[in-house]
Amino acid sequence: MTKESQNPSDSVIALSIFENDGHATLSKRLVLNDAGKLDKFAVANLVHGRVRRVECASLREVCSLMRNLPPHKAAAFGVCDHTEALVLSQRRAVDYNGSEIMVTRTRGNFHWPDGPGVILFDYDPPPNTSALDAENLVKVLRQAAPELRWVELAVKPSTSSCIYREDGTELRGVRGQHVFAIVKNAHEIPEIGQIVADRLWLAGHGYIAIGGSGNLLERTITDTSVWQPERLIFGSAECGHGIMQRFPELYISPGMEMI
Repeated sequence: MTKESQNPSDSVIALSIFENDGHATLSKRLVLNDAGKLDKFAVANLVHGRVRRVECASLREVCSLMRNLPPHKAAAFGVCDHTEALVLSQRRAVDYNGSEIMVTRTRGNFHWPDGPGVILFDYDPPPNTSALDAENLVKVLRQAAPELRWVELAVKPSTSSCIYREDGTELRGVRGQHVFAIVKNAHEIPEIGQIVADRLWLAGHGYIAIGGSGNLLERTITDTSVWQPERLIFGSAECGHGIMQRFPELYISPGMEMI
């Protein structure tokens, strides 16, 4: 069970939970258009809300928390210097004169926790390919990065996956996967993430994408931009009328508790 952090210690996994004011959508929004197809919108707009630090005792607790995050909440795997604070956009923060502790969701206010932390491997399949299932994705990661062979890994479908009509008809299966692990020293998360990304490239899981201006971009099957302490990680999507999200049971590949 998660709890508010009062005395952080090396034995707990600290992270942040953001909540949008008025339960406004913070995650992605999925709706059925007039043609009966799914449209996806990335909202991720935190103008006025709150952040609080929570503690988890294990990877399973972290994943239980992530699976149950409603669309007006999101996690970040970094922390700020306060147990709880008001969060404002940078524009609103300029004119703030209230008495509450206030932060903006910027790098200067968030940092990796001392002690254990959560690393995310955000998997998206290359263009025109099908997504790997949880078991085969874990195999790919462990074959490419031997350091992961003995570490416990948990896999949850990405936020816009597993969408159904209310009658149970599947509209969208697994489009990507979130793989979570616990790092003993959270400050090493960016370094560990980049090492795994480099190993994936060397193992043949890299590709070249074409950017909007026609430039060539090196990509691997894990997003290298997520290893930032203030980065929002979503749990579930907001579903429009007539559709719902239904995730499968969490996939846990056993191993040692931490990297």
